[in-house]
Amino acid sequence: HMRPRQKHLAYLVFRDGRVCTYCGSRFPNDYHITIDHIVPRARGGIGLVGNEVLACRTCNSRKRGRTPEEWGVLPAYLGAEGWAAV
Repeated sequence: HMRPRQKHLAYLVFRDGRVCTYCGSRFPNDYHITIDHIVPRARGGIGLVGNEVLACRTCNSRKRGRTPEEWGVLPAYLGAEGWAAV
């Protein structure tokens, strides 16, 4: 039986394809997966799947408390068009 947090992570892994949203690298196992809040919680972002993406430890650490735009790295799946593609 999965706990709610495990189900939440399982959904994000399914949705994001076990790939870092920012650099596109594949996760070899669950240890390397972190959940990043697109709008950081400290800045009013909510802890729901619409504001959460998978990120490798390196990207999540480098992003810190910034939005992707402030960090200067848009999600890899957006390509050159950025958020306008969504």
